Amino acid sequence: MKNLKATFVFLGLTILVGIHSIHGQFTELQFPEDQVGSIPLYGYTPPINLIAAESPNSEFNFNLYYNNISVLLELDAARRKANRAEFDRWLKNQENNFKNEINSQLGTNYSNFKDAQKEFFKNFEKNYRALDDRVAKVASSHSNLSKTLDQEQENNTLQLIALENFRNPGNSTLGEVIINGKKIIDVANLNNSNFELNVLKLSATEQFSTKEYQSALNKNWSSGVISLLNNQPLLDGFIKNHTDYYNSKSLQDKVFLMTAYLTQYKNRYSGPIAIPLSQYIIPTFWDNNKLLDLGKQKAPALKIEALVFDPVWFKNNTGSNQQNLNYYNDIKAKIIEEHQSLLANYGVNLGNVLYGSQWTRVKDASWLKRRDNIYIVEIQKTLAFLEKNKNSVESINAAKEISKIMNGGTSLEKKFAKAFISNDFNTVFDILFQGAEYSALFPCPNPPCDELLEPISGLTAKIIVDFIDAIPNLLIFMTEPHLSDEDKGKLIRLLASDINKVVPSDVDNKTLGRLFKVRRRGLVYELDYANEDFRSSLLDVGMTSLDLFGLISPGSGTTRYLFIKSGGSITTATISSYLKQIAVNAKKIDGLINSLKANARYYLDGTGIYRVVGGHHPLAKIAFESDNFYKLKEAFSVGTATLEKFGGKGVHNIITGQQNSLYSTFAKTGNRLTIEKMAEIEIQALVNSGIPRDIAQGWVIKALEDLKSQGVKVITNIPWNGLN
Repeated sequence: MKNLKATFVFLGLTILVGIHSIHGQFTELQFPEDQVGSIPLYGYTPPINLIAAESPNSEFNFNLYYNNISVLLELDAARRKANRAEFDRWLKNQENNFKNEINSQLGTNYSNFKDAQKEFFKNFEKNYRALDDRVAKVASSHSNLSKTLDQEQENNTLQLIALENFRNPGNSTLGEVIINGKKIIDVANLNNSNFELNVLKLSATEQFSTKEYQSALNKNWSSGVISLLNNQPLLDGFIKNHTDYYNSKSLQDKVFLMTAYLTQYKNRYSGPIAIPLSQYIIPTFWDNNKLLDLGKQKAPALKIEALVFDPVWFKNNTGSNQQNLNYYNDIKAKIIEEHQSLLANYGVNLGNVLYGSQWTRVKDASWLKRRDNIYIVEIQKTLAFLEKNKNSVESINAAKEISKIMNGGTSLEKKFAKAFISNDFNTVFDILFQGAEYSALFPCPNPPCDELLEPISGLTAKIIVDFIDAIPNLLIFMTEPHLSDEDKGKLIRLLASDINKVVPSDVDNKTLGRLFKVRRRGLVYELDYANEDFRSSLLDVGMTSLDLFGLISPGSGTTRYLFIKSGGSITTATISSYLKQIAVNAKKIDGLINSLKANARYYLDGTGIYRVVGGHHPLAKIAFESDNFYKLKEAFSVGTATLEKFGGKGVHNIITGQQNSLYSTFAKTGNRLTIEKMAEIEIQALVNSGIPRDIAQGWVIKALEDLKSQGVKVITNIPWNGLN
């Protein structure tokens, strides 16, 4: 019994020692975090890949790539399965990899990572974050705000002139000037008119003062911000911010972070990329507000002529000091008087530009002489119109026409002229095309072409308005080349809506203006696609004008791609190029079939149209789902039984998995999916799932023949990966 007991003790110790030994051997065993908790269920244990963990001396290897941010997720998954020591060893070698990638992306030849990284961060700020461009835009925004305030202030100046002069003989129209919604003449007829007129004067003066100060302030800020343009110390500071942030991270975080940087920069034309791991979001060290604050620090000091209109400054610098109060009030009064004098001279300036020094003798210019000129806004805008067009002969002739209308035109003609010089082309075109007659410019010789491209393509609109003879020079500016893309787009939108073809509201006017052309022949406006190549590209893929509007709508992911790839604009060239890549036509299909048929075998038992046999589409149906001609239920399909005859039970799911994997790998390249590439992927998915290659090629050929017979035009999607 003692011997038996000793034996059990010995065996127990052996088991314990053995367990301890086994535990000691596998303390480095690392289970992937996403498989923690995997336990046998009903006799089935999920497979666990432990290759890296079970081989502590195996080398960790992961090839970084920079064309898709999903690299971070793949690297993170590989890290979870890796031996820690080998992973750390791999991490230490990556700065050399980054140096090489920086040299490749920037076209440089740095020999060390530190200098390469500094150059990269400089380019990241200048080319991706567009520092100088943003500086210029912030400066411009405040400069433009200053100009806007100046223009608005002219109305307050006119109000002050009117209040002082409306009772003077010959100035009765000044009483029509409105302040806070009230005509001056109406207020003057009230019982307590003096009090109410003083209230109006106080209000107009306060509004004038606010705009005077804010205009000067914004002009001052703009000057400070523009000094940041090409500012090397500013750029060096941001480079240091990036470098310090990088150096503060652990070795692992540095690799992930630098990979995110390089991937974002390589894909910079695609806009900001969503970083899937939040700890590696690329930091930003400035925004528009930061640039403005820096600009304010560099802005010159405001002059006293501006400061007196700041109520806080005025109060702090006058107080109970009557001498200061009088001094600063005199400055304010002088500035207001200068504005009034300048405003009164606008008519003189315009008269001199249009008719020379003898302009006062010209009948059509008599409206410019009025001291009480209630058309001062129109005069100022006409001067701005001339300045924009560099006082060209055509612009001067147009301005003379405006002057003639403002001097003696009808109310509708004046409305037209005012809208014209205000760039209110919606109103201009609404008036111009009231009662217009519409017809097709190019009658359809062989229907159904009219269903494809009409009525947007080749549209004519005959103008029918009473005052058409009064505005020939203005009409010149409402056709190419004088119309901007923005204004041309407004015209296109109006014409389209008048024939009940509404352009989506999220398609901007500039894009419309680039895709169509507008010509004027006498009293007829002609609207057509911008060029014949563009028209042909649309015909080749059977796109209607409404399809085109859908393609360029920002609601489409395709639009975002087209926008970024074309440097910020969608043109006929970018759309034509896009359509040529994704097009499916008879010529392409015939060429592809000829290249496949030599090694194809046609096993067609259990195949047919999908609504009859079900099963598998040899060309993934989702690729064509937005094509107007594709009918998935009528498409060629291989029934499940036939699939399993060659690939075994459950092979349909395996094929689908292979399709998903192969298309997702292709999507990472950033290329367009062509019909040739699609056939290659589909054949490989079948072969990888156990289908003989010759059978796979035969099925794909039959699917291609079906696409041709259906008249399918485009591959609209990369299956499982969004828009093509």
